[in-house]
Amino acid sequence: MGMATCNPLELASADAAAIAATAHKRNVENCMNSLATCNPVDLNKDELAAVREVAKRHNLEHCRQMSASCNPLLLSKDDLALVLTLMRDKNIRSCLTGLSSCDPLLLGSQELALVSVASKKRNYENCLTGNSSCDPSLLSGPEISAVAQAAKTRTRKTP
Repeated sequence: MGMATCNPLELASADAAAIAATAHKRNVENCMNSLATCNPVDLNKDELAAVREVAKRHNLEHCRQMSASCNPLLLSKDDLALVLTLMRDKNIRSCLTGLSSCDPLLLGSQELALVSVASKKRNYENCLTGNSSCDPSLLSGPEISAVAQAAKTRTRKTP
């Protein structure tokens, strides 16, 4: 409850009650903040309901942030639908920008087409700038000519 040197047997009943109330209040705060020092057994019915609501909100926020601490089993149907939409949107953005976190198996046919166009454009730009991630096998005839011309221009500028 308090200091190790405190002897609860020497306390007046009013002091003991005040200390117990303070300890209870501290426990409720610990529970509301999802701390490991929370003792849910000491909570009354209303406090337990409030702590559960806070835990649900924290979990939803973790899920929205795509945190590993998200527990999808605690989400309502509406919240799960929202989180799945957020995950899908994040995956599409990852695929469009060429991030390794892209999961192409989660894309629909229209999304795959958009990602393919973005990938080809990114590859063409990489080839134009002489980036080592250029894949010349993905270039069209006119693009190969433009890349060759850009390479000549870069070579001329080098002293």
